[in-house]
Parts: sequence; structure tokens; C-alpha cells
Amino acid sequence: MQEIINELKNQDNIVLFVHENPDGDAIGSILSMGHALKSIGKDVEAYVEFCPSNMTFLTDKAPWLKTYNELDTSRVYNLAVAIDCGDKKRLGVCEEVFDKALRTINIDHHITNDNYANLNYIEPDSAAAGELVYLLLKGADIEISSMIAETLYLAIVSDTGGFKHQNTSPRSFMIAAELLKTGIDISNITRKLFYETTVERTKCLGEVLSTLTMDLDGKVGILTLTPEKLRKYNVDAQELEGMVDFARDIRGAEIGIFIKPKDETEYKVSLRSNNYFNVSDLAAGFGGGGHERAAGCRFKNMSIEEIKEALLNKIKETL
Repeated sequence: MQEIINELKNQDNIVLFVHENPDGDAIGSILSMGHALKSIGKDVEAYVEFCPSNMTFLTDKAPWLKTYNELDTSRVYNLAVAIDCGDKKRLGVCEEVFDKALRTINIDHHITNDNYANLNYIEPDSAAAGELVYLLLKGADIEISSMIAETLYLAIVSDTGGFKHQNTSPRSFMIAAELLKTGIDISNITRKLFYETTVERTKCLGEVLSTLTMDLDGKVGILTLTPEKLRKYNVDAQELEGMVDFARDIRGAEIGIFIKPKDETEYKVSLRSNNYFNVSDLAAGFGGGGHERAAGCRFKNMSIEEIKEALLNKIKETL
């Protein structure tokens, strides 16, 4: 940690990245790191694939946060920092820029992370990457303003599912308590993140729920969404987050699966489990990764039925 703190303090011309299809932990972590480095006078840029609609109340406060179409892939930065990205390939178009940087840092909490940077701070037991950013900022004696606290809270509350997932630790609550002391409105953050929705998303959810099947004696719930239905309701990728939980939460189920389109030829699969099945291992078998209870992978040029069959055959081997 101290080596990373020294690097962040000594370098300028810094760029920040997170994984593609950013979730609350990714957005909260990149915003908090960016705000913190800006507060000590650093020249910082940050890039995300897109800004999720339910997080714009915080991203609007960071004009330096840009999207991939604004990235100059020929530029060489003194320091590139990847946060919450367990696989360097998940940096997408940013991977090329990351590799060109004179120095690189990797801050993450995925057990599948292979330490791809010059300096790596990997803590798989951490509930969120935002917790690691908090520890770095405290170690660097950077003041955690209410703006930074908002974004750190977003990161932690997102990846713990509102402090209800098994990854939630005593430290998660301790950090949240410290952030709350800055006067942040946690009610507003929680409402925006988990509950506020649109008519289109609600109707799309109805379509998704109608596809529910229960397999392997009710231990595996599977939900699906076709490209045609996604176009019909015109919801973005972020709005599909959380739908997999409806499959996992069926009484008697251990595993929840949601197969959703990335584009016309590729599907993304969200995997969740309740008590004992390691979905990270399952995802790794198909080139993906993640956490023991939450992971994901992708399939190209396969139908939904073919993907379901491949997943169920693999699950049978260990369930």
C-alpha cells in the first residue's frame, strides 16, 4: 500500500480506468480516487465505458470523468491506475493506453486478479474496491470530503447489495460509519442506486421474469433476455443489473443465472449463488471471472439454449 501511495503522490499526468460495463463499485471508486487526487493538485483524467443513468447525480459533479469515445489511445501517461478490474482485458479499449503508461497500478478485490500492473494491491476478502480506495486515501492522509465520502459510500453500498451480501464485513460498516460522519445523504444514494427506475425498465423486467426456468431439481434459476426484447424496451446495460437476483432468490435455489445480450452475436451471463456454489470457478471455465458468490462470463455466436445447456452441464459436475 505504501508503495502505491508514494507513486500516487510523486506522479502527475495520471489516468484512471475501471472495468467495462461499470457498476456502482467501479463508478464510486474511480470518482473517489479522482476527486482525491484532484484535491492534492494532481493532473488527472478518468475514463468509463458509459455513465450509468442512476449514478449521474454523482458523475455530473466530475467533469473530468469521460467516456471511451473521448479517449486518445495514442497518448502516453506517466501513471495509469486500474481499479476494480480483475482481468486486464476488461479494460476494453483502455487496455492499450494502460499498457503504454510509464508506470501502472492495479487496485482490486477479485480473487481471479493476476497482478498485471507494476504495483498491485489485491485484497479478495474486501467487500468492494471502494474499501481499498478508502484505506489508500486514509494512508495518504488525504482529507475525505463529503463529495469523496458520497462516492466511496456508493461503491461500498453497491457491492454489498445494501450491506446484505455475504461479502459484507465489520470493516464495511466501520468505513460506512466514518463516511456518514461527513454529513452525506445515504437515503438519497440508496434510493437512486437501488430503487429509482423507469417505466421501460419495469416493463422489461416483466418480460425477463416471464422467462424463468428452474433446473437441476430447482437448484438453478435461469432468466433470459433476447436482443429483440432489449431493443423493444430500449434499456441500457446498467438497467439490467440486479435482475439476476430474482432467479437466485427463488426458495430452494442455490444458483441464479441471467443471460442477456451484449450485441447481436454475444451474450453476457450474470451468475449468483447463495451458500456454497463457487460461481467464480464456473465463470472461469468459460473465460470469465469474479467473486465466489457473484461472477460473470460471455458467449459468442451461441444461442440462448446452447448457453443454458453449456452452463448446466458444467454445473452438474460440481453441484
